Amino acid sequence: MRLCQHSFRIVQALLLSLCLALPARASDPPRQVMLVFDGSGSMWGKIEGEKIAKLQAAREALRRALPALRPETEAGLTSFGHRRRGDCGDVETIIDVAPLDLDQLMQQVEKLNPKGKGPLALAIREAANALDDGKPSSIVLIHDGADNCQQDACAAAAEIAKTQPGLQIHTVGLGLEPDDAKKSACIAAATGGQAFDARDNAQIDSMIADAVKLASLDPSGARPAIASPKDKLAPTPSPEVAAKAAATAVEPPQLTTPGLDVAATLTAGGAPITAPIRWRVARADATGSPLLQIEAPRLSRPLASGRYVVEARHGLAVARQTIEVGDGAAKSVQLALDAGVVTPAARAFKDGDILSGVTYSVRAVTPSAGAVASGALWIGRSGGTDIVLPVGTYIVRAESGLVRKEETVTLAAGNRKALDFLLGAGRLDLTATLSDDGAPIADVTFIVAEDDPDSPDGRREVTRSAAPRPEFVLPAGTYYVTARTSGAEARQRIAVGAGDIVKRSISLGVSKLSVVTQFGNPGGQSAPAILTRVSRLDGDRAEVARSAAAVPEFLLPSGRYQVTLQAGLQNVKAVRVVEIKAGEAAKLTMPLDVATVVLKVREAASVDQFWEVRDTSGQVVWRTTQSDAKMTLAPGRYVAQVEWRGRRLERPFDVTSGELKVVVLGTD
Repeated sequence: MRLCQHSFRIVQALLLSLCLALPARASDPPRQVMLVFDGSGSMWGKIEGEKIAKLQAAREALRRALPALRPETEAGLTSFGHRRRGDCGDVETIIDVAPLDLDQLMQQVEKLNPKGKGPLALAIREAANALDDGKPSSIVLIHDGADNCQQDACAAAAEIAKTQPGLQIHTVGLGLEPDDAKKSACIAAATGGQAFDARDNAQIDSMIADAVKLASLDPSGARPAIASPKDKLAPTPSPEVAAKAAATAVEPPQLTTPGLDVAATLTAGGAPITAPIRWRVARADATGSPLLQIEAPRLSRPLASGRYVVEARHGLAVARQTIEVGDGAAKSVQLALDAGVVTPAARAFKDGDILSGVTYSVRAVTPSAGAVASGALWIGRSGGTDIVLPVGTYIVRAESGLVRKEETVTLAAGNRKALDFLLGAGRLDLTATLSDDGAPIADVTFIVAEDDPDSPDGRREVTRSAAPRPEFVLPAGTYYVTARTSGAEARQRIAVGAGDIVKRSISLGVSKLSVVTQFGNPGGQSAPAILTRVSRLDGDRAEVARSAAAVPEFLLPSGRYQVTLQAGLQNVKAVRVVEIKAGEAAKLTMPLDVATVVLKVREAASVDQFWEVRDTSGQVVWRTTQSDAKMTLAPGRYVAQVEWRGRRLERPFDVTSGELKVVVLGTD
């Protein structure tokens, strides 16, 4: 008998040690979040009326927002314009995506010293490339202006949406100009993200917090974002709440050994909650790491005799109690969270299905001032989800596209309130084609406007997107849609009803012109970069498009055009006239003869050289002060002249197509 009792105590001790070592269970797969923080020189500026720079306001907001990320999140940091002045290639992934390290992230943000330009398009491309396509991912872009490096950040976002579907970019603009705010919104819309436009430092704080929480969501909306235990918005219970968390008798204990058997309820004496609760157990007289962290509907664990602090978290509600464990049977107690439940759902119209893709958020109302707290306590995308909140008054918002509805709800302990939002919205799905029966095409910007008597032209733009197949959620009404390319645009008037899914294809009545450069006698030389320009020959004869792509494609309405190829900055050009017919694809192959010339002085010198190259007519085709100067020229005869150390040297030379020629001036 004694042997049996001794064996039982050994097994019990082993079980106890295993239970105390049990780690927290991660309920969601790790998400990747890449922060893109503007390091351009303008970040030292201030929003009008504010006392600190945008850089400082954004840093502090980020410091407060990052703890809302779940601990298992993988995060990284990219910046731009932070190292060199005037460099449109200054983009750096400072921290590769890795398990979340808040201290490391903030240390690197603190080191940023804005000084350069704003290559926004390149920055989001680099950030997207740094993410693993196989994991759920988001980008949070914090910036104070549009791309000032002649790149289209909206088009870059549309490319990302095609190559990495599911990757969302959430943008936070800091005191943006109206046109820049539209461009920022386009980046978010193209990827299904959310755009925030902060007009003061208080909004910077709340909007960065909202963007960070959105980034931690599953894009499918299967799970809402719940504040981390470290989040300052997850409240510590008041003395009144702690008093209500008194132990009361509950069901017969599940353990027959010393320990705890704890259930959580919304209100004192209420029914136990059956959903998973986040439990934390620590010794009452100890500091540091807890003994136990688990997620389960009920805390039922063997524990040695002693006093323990037990914490239960469910949603944003929390209760703590100190409990004495004796030598007898397990202590059975009940913790009251002093909380209620709100369940929001959005429908397009009464009796309609719950809409997907709706963002729900909760903000607290401060009882003393009746003001709404600036930051969102909760953000999620799953309609019908229970949101557990401490007793109080809240503003609950449902938002989809341009449609937003809000309701105020006051919760008492144990309350359950369902909120049914009728958005009165429809969805507009758009594509663009070359002609009426053509296939959908990319590289089109869609602009949606509505009537506005106060606007100069009677209409106001409400949204835009450069995505190939954008989906706009809009309030029921009539809209004016423009599909625009570099060379053409088309308009349609479209009515959208509540609950409707309107699919519309807009014919641009244009043709696709592809231009292929054919180099004559390449001679083993690499092809130089080519700039292709297209000018209209009918009407105002203006340039309508240009591209530096190797094989550019242009969408053009019918008419006559001049296509010009230029290599380098000298005289290498080719010109052709082409006629475009609506709805027909055209391919233009243009020969281009190019030679490469290197100029040197025999008596080598690295300074004080002034070079000039003239053609047979005496026209100057190139000037430079470089030593060992290199240029591209059209085949032909030229004269090279250099002024050096008070001397002037000249030498004629011939060059043929594809040739690499070194011309040396000086005494033989």
